[in-house]
Amino acid sequence: MMLPAADRRPALVMGGLSAAAFYWLDPIALRTYGDAVPAVVQRAVAAGATLPLLIAVVVPGLYYLFRFRDIPSVAGRYAATVTGIFYAGYLTSYLAKLKLIDPRQGGDTVLIVLLVAWLADTGGYFAGRFLGKTKLYEAVSPTYAGSRSVNASPTEV
Repeated sequence: MMLPAADRRPALVMGGLSAAAFYWLDPIALRTYGDAVPAVVQRAVAAGATLPLLIAVVVPGLYYLFRFRDIPSVAGRYAATVTGIFYAGYLTSYLAKLKLIDPRQGGDTVLIVLLVAWLADTGGYFAGRFLGKTKLYEAVSPTYAGSRSVNASPTEV
């Protein structure tokens, strides 16, 4: 969401590859598959977190290094891409690993975690909406009918 439209698709591809690497190259996730894991993947897992980190950090860096456009905003775009990869890719891989706690009821565990997160977000939204008087951050705080912008003069409202 924070990236320009031209960089969103490459960031999604890099994020998808990173998320797959974070999950599929994790020894805990591969343990459930036993001998069905190819030898090449087993060697990559033995290397540790090197390959997923290369995909998550170095590949976006190389992408923005060789994409000759708007040099002053490269650091912000790179930071947004890497942060998105770790937030959505790395942390979501733990959601998939929740199924491994109890394989018979793995779906229930995932559902409970998602439900608790959804209820916490919804509760925070409504608490801020009805109890909050001062907006924390104007650009992301919800607006409602009858509200005025902080920068608006009384004649503009």
